[in-house]
Amino acid sequence: MTEDTAALIVGDFETQYVPPSDLITNSLISHSAGFGIDAIWQAVLHNDPDLTSSNLFQDNAGCAQTFNALTPPGTCPAHGCTAN
Repeated sequence: MTEDTAALIVGDFETQYVPPSDLITNSLISHSAGFGIDAIWQAVLHNDPDLTSSNLFQDNAGCAQTFNALTPPGTCPAHGCTAN
C-alpha cells in the first residue's frame, strides 16, 4: 500500500487546509485497497479532527483514518492510524 492509497484523501499541504469535523458524516466507506481516509492536513493537534466518529468503515485494507501529518513528519502509516 502506498502513502496515499485511500478511499478519500483529505487535505492540502499547499494551503494548510484543515477540514471541519463534520466534513463527512453518516457515510459508509468500504472496500478501499488502502485506508478509509488519508488525512494529509496539518493541524495544531495530532489527529484533529477525527472524521471517523459518525461514519462506518468496512473491508478497507488499511485503517479507518490516518493521523494528520503534523508530527511526527513522515510517510503514512509511520505517523499512525486510527483503529479499523
